[in-house]
Amino acid sequence: MINKYRIFLKVVERGSLTKAGKELELTQSAVSHAIANLEKEFGFSLFTRSRAGIELSQNGERVLRYIEAIIQINESMIQEIADMNSLDLGSIKIGSSQAISERWLPGIITKFSEQYPTIHLQVIEASNKELEALTLEGKLDFSFIYLPTSSQLETLNLISDRSYIISNVSQADLFKPAPNQLIIPNCYSPQEMNQFTKITGLERSRVFEVDNLYSIIGLVKNNLCQAILPELFVKQLDDHLLKTELPNSERAIAIATRSVKNLSLASEKFIAITSLWLNEHHAQGMGIDDEIHS
Repeated sequence: MINKYRIFLKVVERGSLTKAGKELELTQSAVSHAIANLEKEFGFSLFTRSRAGIELSQNGERVLRYIEAIIQINESMIQEIADMNSLDLGSIKIGSSQAISERWLPGIITKFSEQYPTIHLQVIEASNKELEALTLEGKLDFSFIYLPTSSQLETLNLISDRSYIISNVSQADLFKPAPNQLIIPNCYSPQEMNQFTKITGLERSRVFEVDNLYSIIGLVKNNLCQAILPELFVKQLDDHLLKTELPNSERAIAIATRSVKNLSLASEKFIAITSLWLNEHHAQGMGIDDEIHS
């Protein structure tokens, strides 16, 4: 039954039997069969189908939260069993911004997987606000977020990060005015966005609403806008862009979770390895292993 529930949730997430099947490495027929069996057991249709695709029926909407809860409880049980068996099983759901996924997670995950190869890791990228909500709801074990947080999450500080305004240096060389359009991605809060527009005196773009950092760089390189980006991402950019640090833009990157005390053993180990990796690769990396176990 649990496998059928997982298939159901993946179809809801992807909005397609085919896409869900590809991600789960199942045929479309197998996915369709699983959904049909659930509908037969429940006695009603879970999805409505049209030429545009599929979407949840009203009854499907009503059972969705129960199925999500069952999956969460099942995964918590599996994790608890894994903790009792020295991390031989289990999984961790991690929330992250694009910049952290690009700059940190490949190295951290490599280091973690060398020691705990049987632990399944799932990384979800989202905005700071979305990561807070998903973590608070228990859909993520913990998240890498920028502080401050408005939620009731407990946090463990990692390092400080600054922000830069990025322009196309070729424009400066030609003595042309830089574009007045400014893009600020969703890794910043509305308050920070307002602060940056006041500092720069630029107008936030209403033409380009882009959050993918590489897409933003493409717009900057084509002289269509300027952008505010975190130092973590800026460090990897080429030298053909003008990077100017913004005053009073320092903010902490932290790990956020519903309860540090109730972290699974697998999550504790991942966070400890994160601390070690940061100390090795960042001069300002902070040791947090003692905080986790205190």
